[in-house]
Amino acid sequence: MDSLVSVIIPAYNSENTIKRCIQSVINQSYKNLEVIVLNDCSSDKTIEVVKTIDDSRIKLINLEKNMGVSYCRNKGKKLAKGEYIQFIDSDDYVELEMLKEVITFIEDNDLDVCIFGMNVIYEKYKREYSINCKEQLKSSVGNKTEAFRILLNSGLLNATWNKIYKRKIIENIEYPEFTSGEDLQFNLETFLITDNFGIINKAYYNYIQYNPQSLSHCFIANNEDRCNILEKYYADLFKKYDLKTEDDLNFLKKMRDIDKLGFISNMYRKGSDFSFHAKKLLVLRLQSDEFKNITRNDGLNYTLMKILKFKIFACFKVAIFTCLFFFGKRLRNFLFFLKSKFSK
Repeated sequence: MDSLVSVIIPAYNSENTIKRCIQSVINQSYKNLEVIVLNDCSSDKTIEVVKTIDDSRIKLINLEKNMGVSYCRNKGKKLAKGEYIQFIDSDDYVELEMLKEVITFIEDNDLDVCIFGMNVIYEKYKREYSINCKEQLKSSVGNKTEAFRILLNSGLLNATWNKIYKRKIIENIEYPEFTSGEDLQFNLETFLITDNFGIINKAYYNYIQYNPQSLSHCFIANNEDRCNILEKYYADLFKKYDLKTEDDLNFLKKMRDIDKLGFISNMYRKGSDFSFHAKKLLVLRLQSDEFKNITRNDGLNYTLMKILKFKIFACFKVAIFTCLFFFGKRLRNFLFFLKSKFSK
C-alpha cells in the first residue's frame, strides 16, 4: 500500500483556516501524498500563510482571477498525479488516520469509491454532531440495490469531501458551474458510472459551519434549472439500481418537495433579484393544495415551510416598521401639536 493520493484544496480568503486544513493532511500517518492548493484570487493573506508551511508535497497554484470552487476542483483534478483523489474545503480539516485506513479499505476490497462519515462542527456555538452510516459495507458483497439504498438514506451522498475516488473513475467527470449542488451532481454522475463502492462507518472529516457569507445563505441564480438537472440524475440512478419500492419512491418525492421549497426559500435570500410582485405571488402559492400536501406529508418539509412563512411575515414586518420610521416623527409632532393646543 504505497499509492499516491492527490488532495485538492480550493482556497478563497482562507487565511484563518488554511494552515489547519493543510497540516491535517501533511501530518497524516499515510505519507505518499501531494497537496494541490488552488488559491482562487484571494484578497487576504492566504498565499502568505500557505508559503509558511515547509513541505515539498504542497503545490500552490495561484489563479489570476476568481473562478469559483467548481473551476478550482476541475483544474486540480487535471493537475493531480495520484491514483486516488480527495477534495477538501479550506475551512475544514481531517483526522490523522484517515488516509491510511481509507486507502487500506479501498485496496483490500478493490473499490472505486470509498465513503466515510463526518463531524459537523459549529465552532462559534461550540456544538457538533456526527453524520455516519450505521454499518460498514461493500457494494460488491450482497445486494447492490440495498447497498445504494443505505447510502441514499445515510446522509453521506451529497458531499464530495467525505469520499476518496479512484482517479480513473472520475477523470472524465466535471464539476458543473453551479453555485450550489455541484457536489451532488458530481456524485450522481460518479455512481452512474460505477457501482463498486464501500462505506466506512467512521467520521474522518470535520466540516466547519460558521461562515455567514457561505453560499448556503446567499441567493442562488438559476436554481430551478439546477433542480431539474439533479432530478434527472436521480431518476437515472433509481433506474440503474432498481429502486422501486414505496419507500424508494417516497424518498424521491421528498427530494423533489425539498427542491420546491428550496426554490421558494431562495427567493428571500440575500442578493435575490426577484421582484416584490413575484414574492407576492409566492404567498398565494403557499395557500395551494400542492404545498399544503407537502407540509402534511413530511416533517422536515413542514419545518422548512414554517421557516419560509416566518420569512414572509418578517418581510411584511420590515415594511411596516419602515413606514413607522419615516412617518413616526411627523406623527409624534402632530400629537404634540394637538396636546399643546387642547391644554391651553
